[in-house]
Amino acid sequence: MTRAPQLVLAAGLMCAAGCSRDFSRPPPVVSISSFSPAHGFTGDPVAICGQHLDLRPELNSAYFDTSPAEVLPDGQPADAVLAPSFGCDHEVLWVRVPALPAEGYVPIKVSTTAGQGVSNTDFHYDGPGHPPAEVLAEALDVRSGLWGVFSVPETSFPLFGTISTEAGMLNLFERRHGLHLDFGLCHLPLSGAAALVTFLDFEIYLITLEFSEAGSTGFELRLWRWPVNLQDVLNNVFSAPEQVALPPTSDGQPFLPGMVWSFPLPRQGMLQTHDIVVTHQARPALAILSVQSPGDITVVELPDQQPYCHQGAELLGPILDLVYDLEQRDFYLALEGGNEIWRVSAVTHEAQRVWPPPDPTGHGQAIDCRWKNGPIAIRRSHTEHQYLRLYVSNQNGFLAREMKLADSPLGEHLTHTLKVEYLDAIPYAMTTGLYPTTTDAGVAVTGERLYVATQNGLRIIDISARRLLNPDNIDWIPEGQIAVPVNRGGPQGLAVNSQFGLSEQEADTILLTDANEEQVLVYRCGEEAVALEQIPIGSTFPHLATSYEPERLYLADALSNTVHTIDRNNGMRTGQFPIASLADHPHMGFGSPTVETLRLDQGDLLILPLTETYAPDDESRQQYRRLAFGIISESPPACGLTDSGLDIDDTIDQSFDELQLVAWDIQDDPEAPFLVLTRYFEQTPRDDNGDGEPEGWNVHPGRTWCLEVSPANAAGNDITHEPSSLCDLSAFGELGPGVLMVRAASGAPVIAQLEKNTDAERLDLGMRFLQEGPKLAQEGMVLALDPGLEDYITDLVILRRGTGEAPVYVAYLPLSGLGQVLTATFRPATGSTSLGTIWTGGEPTAAFASPDLRRLYVTHLFQGKVSVIQTDCEPIGECETERATVRVGAWPNQVVFDLGGRHAYVQHLLGNDISIIE
Repeated sequence: MTRAPQLVLAAGLMCAAGCSRDFSRPPPVVSISSFSPAHGFTGDPVAICGQHLDLRPELNSAYFDTSPAEVLPDGQPADAVLAPSFGCDHEVLWVRVPALPAEGYVPIKVSTTAGQGVSNTDFHYDGPGHPPAEVLAEALDVRSGLWGVFSVPETSFPLFGTISTEAGMLNLFERRHGLHLDFGLCHLPLSGAAALVTFLDFEIYLITLEFSEAGSTGFELRLWRWPVNLQDVLNNVFSAPEQVALPPTSDGQPFLPGMVWSFPLPRQGMLQTHDIVVTHQARPALAILSVQSPGDITVVELPDQQPYCHQGAELLGPILDLVYDLEQRDFYLALEGGNEIWRVSAVTHEAQRVWPPPDPTGHGQAIDCRWKNGPIAIRRSHTEHQYLRLYVSNQNGFLAREMKLADSPLGEHLTHTLKVEYLDAIPYAMTTGLYPTTTDAGVAVTGERLYVATQNGLRIIDISARRLLNPDNIDWIPEGQIAVPVNRGGPQGLAVNSQFGLSEQEADTILLTDANEEQVLVYRCGEEAVALEQIPIGSTFPHLATSYEPERLYLADALSNTVHTIDRNNGMRTGQFPIASLADHPHMGFGSPTVETLRLDQGDLLILPLTETYAPDDESRQQYRRLAFGIISESPPACGLTDSGLDIDDTIDQSFDELQLVAWDIQDDPEAPFLVLTRYFEQTPRDDNGDGEPEGWNVHPGRTWCLEVSPANAAGNDITHEPSSLCDLSAFGELGPGVLMVRAASGAPVIAQLEKNTDAERLDLGMRFLQEGPKLAQEGMVLALDPGLEDYITDLVILRRGTGEAPVYVAYLPLSGLGQVLTATFRPATGSTSLGTIWTGGEPTAAFASPDLRRLYVTHLFQGKVSVIQTDCEPIGECETERATVRVGAWPNQVVFDLGGRHAYVQHLLGNDISIIE
C-alpha cells in the first residue's frame, strides 16, 4: 500500500508528458517544379510553378539568388510570354525579374509562411534590358590605318596591294570590280611590293615589324616572300608566306629591311618580269633579290664617307626613297637627312654619288646644303639618255626640283637644276604617269605628268609634252591640285598602273592613298578632274556579330575573306583570321550576308554562309550553298596567312539566298537553334542545242526549310542535321515568283512571307505559326497590303507579344521612300488583323529588334540616323511610337546588341567606324 501513491504519481507524470505532444500533420514541403521563360531581362514576368505555395500571392516572397523579386498580385500580366511546353498542375506565382549584379545563371527561391523552395534548374539572367533613354555614347574607330599602295610596275596587272599599319593587314583588291581580300598578319606591315613571275604567278614581298622576346629591343624587322598564283587567288586558295633571310652587311651586322620595291627587268616578248630591291633601315645599303633565283641576293653598301654638306663625324644617312631607270638599269637613291643622291647599277652593283657632284667646282651656288631630301621620281618617257630627268623634293622648304644629267657619255653625275617649284605642304610621295596626247599640229606625242602627294592633296605638273619637242624649255606646266583633306601617307602612298603602250595607248592610272577616308583614289593620267574609283579599304560591306565574351565583337566583310575580333572598349583588332582553305571556292571572298553566333560551353560558334554563284537571272544577287563554321574560344584563333580553324559544312542540299539563325522553344527543348534557309524563285537559261545560246528557261521553285544546328558536331565536319519538318511550308505551296521576303521571328517558331500576287494585283503578308499549340500548328494567316507599297518595303521584322494563350505577332515593315514604318498585327487566337503606321521621317531602311524585344532600332541609310521605336506598350499594334532619334554618322546599315541589352552597335557601310548607343 505504501507504493500506490508513487505509482499514481508516475502515471500522472507519464500522462502529462505524453498528452502534451502535437500529433497533427507536419507542414507541407514547398517546392518549385518549373518556371517559364527560362531566361529574361530585368522587369520580365516569370511564371513559377510550385507545390504548396500560398494561394494569396502577396504572402509569398520570391528571390533570384539573393535579390528579391516583385510578386504580381493580379496573376498573369499582359506582357507575359510563356514557352509552348510550359504547363503547371499546381500553384502558379507570377513575379518580375529583379536587377541583378551580373548576367548569368541564378537559382529561383520562393518563401512562404510554411517554408522555402529552390528551383532544380537555374534561371539565366540576360541583363538589365532596355535602358530608360538612348544616348550616342561614342564611336569605335576600327581603322585600317591605310599607309601605302603598291602595284606591279610597267604592267597592267589587275591586282593591287595596300598596307594597313594600324590594323596589321595586307589588302589585295581588284580595281574594276572592287573585290578585295583582307589578310590579318598579326604584326605591323611597313612596306610591300609585287613582282610578276609568269602570266599567272606573282610574288608579294612584305616587310613587317614583329614582337620578339629574344631581341634586345623587343622587336624584329622581317622580310617575307609570298608566292601567289592568280588562278588560285580567284579560287581563294593561297600558299603560306616564307621568311627571307638577308645576308649581313660587311661588318657582320644583320641587314635590317626598311622598304621594299619591285623593279622591271628587260621585257621578254609580252611578259614583263621583275626583281626586288630592299633598303636598309639604319644605314645607306640595299639588297637586290632575284625573283627567279630566290637565293641570289646581293648586298650593296655605299662607301663609308662623310656627306659633302656635313663635314665632320656625321656619316651618310639611310636611303629614304629610290627610283629605277629601266633604260640604263640604274637605281637613283635619295639619302635621308641631307641633299645627297647616289646611283647604283642593278647590273654591276657599282655605287657613285651624283649629287652634289664628285667635283663640286663651279656648282657652289646650286648646292643647297639646307636641302633635306624627300621623295623622288624619274621621267619614264625618255628613250635617250639626254632626256632623263630626276625630280627631287625638299622637306624643309616645301620645294621640288628637276635635275638633268651631266653632258657626258657616261652621265656619271647630275650637274643641272633646271627648275624649282614651290609646294604648299610637306611632300611624302612622288611618281610619274604617261598618257597619249597631240601637239597643236596634230602630231601624236607621249605626255607625262609628275604627281606629288602632300599633306594637302595631290599636286599635278605636266613635265613632258612640250619638253620632248624642245628639251631646253625648262618651264613646268602646273595642272592644278586635287584637295585631299588631312592627307597623310608614306613613300608608297602613290602608285602607277601602267596602261600606256600596253592597251591601245590608254593612259596610265594613278593610285593615291587617302588615309583619312580609308580609301584608295584612282585617277586617269591627263584627266584627273574626277576620280575613276574610290575604293574603300577595310570594311566595305561590314557585318557585325556580338560575342558571349563580354569584351568582344566580330566583324566580317561581304567582299573579303577575313573575320576580325574587335575589342568593344577601344575598337582595336584583337584577332583576325582568313578563311583560306576553300579549294573549290569560285570567287574572291566569301560574300557573307551575315555573321551569326551561338553560345556554347567551349566558346562562340561562328556561322557564315559562303558564296556559291551569282544568280543567272540577277547578277546583283549572290547565292550560297555551304557554311563556314568554327568554335572561337576565349583566345582568338591564330591569325595570319594560315588556317583559321573554320570548317566547311557541305551537307546543305540546295543553294539558298538567305540564312537566319534563330533559337526557338520546341516542346521540351528550350531555345533549340535552327538555321532558316530560303531559296527564292528563279530562272536559269537552258541550252538545248549546246551552242552556248539559251534556248529556254529552267524554272526552279522557291523553298524555305530549316536545319537544326547540332553544336556537338561543331568540332567535326558538319553542324546540321537532316532538314527539319518544322519549317516544311509545302502545305502552303512553293514560293512563287512574287515572293519578296521571308523572315523568321525571334523567340517563337513563326515565319512571315511577303508575297506579290500578280494575278490578283495584291500584296499579301502571310504569317505561318509553326508550333503554337495543336490548333495553330502548321497554320497561318494572311493580311492584304496596299500593292503600291511593294517598291517601298525594304525590310521585315516580327516580334511576339501577348500571352501564351493569346499570342500577338506584330510585323514591322520600313517604308523607305515614305518616311514611316508599317505595323501589321496578327492575333491568331481570334483570327483578327490590323494595320498601323509609325512616322519616322527620313528614309527608314532596315529594322533590328533589341534582345528584350522592347525596342526596334530602324536605320536611315541616307540620313545618318537611327530611329528607336517603343514596342512594349498597350494596346499592342496600336501604340508603337518613335521615342528617340539618334544621329550616328553616314551610312548606318546594321545594328547588333550585346546580350545584356546595354549597348547597341551600329555598323556603317563603306567605313570602319562603329557607333555605340547606350
